[in-house]
Amino acid sequence: LRFLPQLDREANLTSSVAILPLPPQNATVEPGTGCQVAGWGTQRSGGRLSRFPRVVNVTVTPEDQCRPNNVCTGVLNRRAGICQGDGGTPLICNGLGHGVASFSIGPCGQGPDFFTPVALFREWIDGVLNAPPPGPA
Repeated sequence: LRFLPQLDREANLTSSVAILPLPPQNATVEPGTGCQVAGWGTQRSGGRLSRFPRVVNVTVTPEDQCRPNNVCTGVLNRRAGICQGDGGTPLICNGLGHGVASFSIGPCGQGPDFFTPVALFREWIDGVLNAPPPGPA
C-alpha cells in the first residue's frame, strides 16, 4: 500500500510557490554546509504552531554528532532548530531538498536536528513519480 498525495489541479508556480529540486542518488552534504529549514512548528517545546512558515539558517554537523543514514544540523550561535510540528519539512542546502525533518533530541533547539536524507531514496522517489497511475480497483 502506498500513499501518493496528488493535487486536484495543476499548481500555480509563483514567487511564493516553487518546485524544490532534489539531489541525485547518494549525494552528500558536507559538514559545515549552511542550509535552511522552513516550517510551521512551534518555537519552543509545548508552544503553539506558527500561523505562517518560519525559516532558520542551520549548519550541517560533523558525522560524530549524527547517526548513520541521517543528515544532522545545528544552529551555531543561538538556540534554534526544528520543533513540534516541523516533522516532514525540507532541509534546503545549495538550492536542493537534501533532507526531510525527522526528529530532535531533547528540548527544541538544544541539540542536533535529524533529517532523513532524500539522496538515499532518490531512485525510489523517481520510480514512484514515474509509475503509471493505478487502474480501477
